[in-house]
Amino acid sequence: MSEEIIEPDATADESSEQGSGNSPRMTPGDHFLGMILFLYLVLVVLFAGFYLLETFEEVAGKPLNDKVKIISAVQLIKVALYAGMLGGFLHASASLSVYMAHRSFSGSWLIWYLLRPWQGAVVGWAMYVITRAGLISGSDGDINPFGVAALGLLGGWFSKDAMEKMKEVFQTLFAPRGTSDSPGAAKPQPGGQPGGNEGT
Repeated sequence: MSEEIIEPDATADESSEQGSGNSPRMTPGDHFLGMILFLYLVLVVLFAGFYLLETFEEVAGKPLNDKVKIISAVQLIKVALYAGMLGGFLHASASLSVYMAHRSFSGSWLIWYLLRPWQGAVVGWAMYVITRAGLISGSDGDINPFGVAALGLLGGWFSKDAMEKMKEVFQTLFAPRGTSDSPGAAKPQPGGQPGGNEGT
């Protein structure tokens, strides 16, 4: 049984919130927490952005014979981590701004917003590691640090989708022998054809 991850929906229909004539649901305490989270997210984006730019300078490396550049694995992991954190910031800040604007923010989501950038960093790192290991289709040739940053950013921004992809990889790798439990694989039905309905 799969567990669905519930997240604040920043893409909710704004028309259902604005102009509804309902009294504001956000308490003064919720408003205070929302402002604290806003400042927290600003610090997160400054931290991640600064170290991402700093790491990019390191990634350039020192030229050897004016041709070869050294890019260490640790530096690329840092790029994926900081980019993933920025992706998590994008998701959290979009959600928070919508709920604050609609005056429907709830302090019960405090932990989610606090952890969201760090979750994005971990997912961005995991996506990079899985891609480098060859578990997701892709070449293992010359590494473009901008590609690593893009992978980390998207992984952190859309971490729910990224975790679903990693779940598919795990199920494919560790499926019992002799079974076809890979995601999306059609299972034989009693009728003799994949996906067919059983005769009535």
